[in-house]
Amino acid sequence: MLRKNVYIILLGLTLFACSEDVQNDESSDEVMNADGEDVDETDGSGSPEEDEQNTDENLDENVDDGSEMFRDIEISFEALFNNDTFECGVNYENAGRDGASISPTIFQFYIHDIEVENSSGDWIAVDLPDDGVWQKDGIVLLDFDKNTGLCSGMTDATNKRIAGIVPQGDYTGVRFKLGVPAEKNNLDFSLSEAPLNNSLMFWGWMQGYRYLRLEFEATSSTYSLIHMGATSCTGNAFAGEVMDCEYPNRFPFELTGEDPFATLIQINVDEMLLPHDLGSGNLGLVCEAERYEPDCPDVFKVLGEGLGEQTFMEWSL
Repeated sequence: MLRKNVYIILLGLTLFACSEDVQNDESSDEVMNADGEDVDETDGSGSPEEDEQNTDENLDENVDDGSEMFRDIEISFEALFNNDTFECGVNYENAGRDGASISPTIFQFYIHDIEVENSSGDWIAVDLPDDGVWQKDGIVLLDFDKNTGLCSGMTDATNKRIAGIVPQGDYTGVRFKLGVPAEKNNLDFSLSEAPLNNSLMFWGWMQGYRYLRLEFEATSSTYSLIHMGATSCTGNAFAGEVMDCEYPNRFPFELTGEDPFATLIQINVDEMLLPHDLGSGNLGLVCEAERYEPDCPDVFKVLGEGLGEQTFMEWSL
C-alpha cells in the first residue's frame, strides 16, 4: 500500500514538472519591457499593418531622386555700343570710322552647343529645357530689339539669357557656337517650332537661317546690315537634298576665368562697325557673309576668324 502511494506521488511530481516546461516555452516568445511587462513584439506603436506602413514611409523619405545633384542656371547677355546699352529707339554717336549717328532696326542671333567649364577644367554640356519661345533642341535665340523707334513692327518681347540646368559645383567659363547646327539649318521655317519659326531670321535665297542679323540706319538715311550664315553651299534643301557649305560660319566663342552664372557677357556691337564709313552714300556697311564682299573681312575678324582673337564678346566686369 505504501509502495502504491509513493508511486502516485512520484507520478504527480512528474506531471507538474512537464506543465512548467510548457509554460516556459510559451512565455519565451513574449517580449518583456524594462518593468517586466509583456509587450507585443509586432507593435512598436500600433498594429502590424501600421508598423509596415511606417516602414514604407521611412524608406520613401530616404530615397534620393537626384534632384539635389543639379541646379537651374542663367547666363545673361547685354548688348553695348561704346559702353552704352544698345537698344531700339536710341541714337548712337561716333559710330564707325566716320563717326556717324546711327539707330538700330533689328539685332538678333542664334547660339548652340553651349557648355560650361567646371573647377576641374572639364567642359559640361548645359541642359536647355524647351520653353516654347526662345530655346529648343539645344538652340537659343537671343533677341535685343523691341517695338520702338526704327524697330517699329517688332514685338515687345526680348530675350537676353540662356536658361539651363547643370550639375552642382563651381564653374569658371562658358563656350558656345554662333548660329544653328547643320542638321537644323535647312529646314522649312514655316513648319518649324520656336525659335526656328522666326521668318525674320530665315534666309530664303540661301535656303537656311541667318545666324546673326544686325541692321541699323544712320541719320543721313544710309542703311547698313550684317547678316551672318552658312555660304558657298551646294544642293537644294527645298528638294530634300543635304546642303554642303564651304563656309559654315558657326564661329565659336569661349570666355573663361569668371563665374558664367554671376557675370554678364558683354556684346560689343561697336566693334563690328569701327573700320567702316556708315554715314555717306545709300549703303554704309553691307556684309552678307560672303568672302568676296569688301566689308566682310573686318566683320569676320571681329567674330574671330584668322589669327587674332574675337572681340565681339567679353565678360562685363
